[in-house]
Amino acid sequence: MVHVDFDGTTLNIVGHNKMSKIALAGQSWDQPLILERNQVADVKVKQPNAFMFTLVNGRIDLFTTDGRRIQLHFRRKQRKDLQGLAAALTAPPPMAETN
Repeated sequence: MVHVDFDGTTLNIVGHNKMSKIALAGQSWDQPLILERNQVADVKVKQPNAFMFTLVNGRIDLFTTDGRRIQLHFRRKQRKDLQGLAAALTAPPPMAETN
């Protein structure tokens, strides 16, 4: 699992434990993964669900402009927050104010 902060322009992703950090950032696992909004080319969401007695986590796939795919796994209780993130990333960027 990961912790994600998004301020509208910068996406800061940090893994919760060593394995998630390595899976997220590879060799530079001790550093957070920071992406600018314009580096995110596409966003796909797989909803969490429950089938019989099996709980399946959800996933957001971020596709970057340089061809990387970053997977953010989330639990059902995190669905609302992560769906908000996905919606914010797929919405057009706010227009800059002109004087």
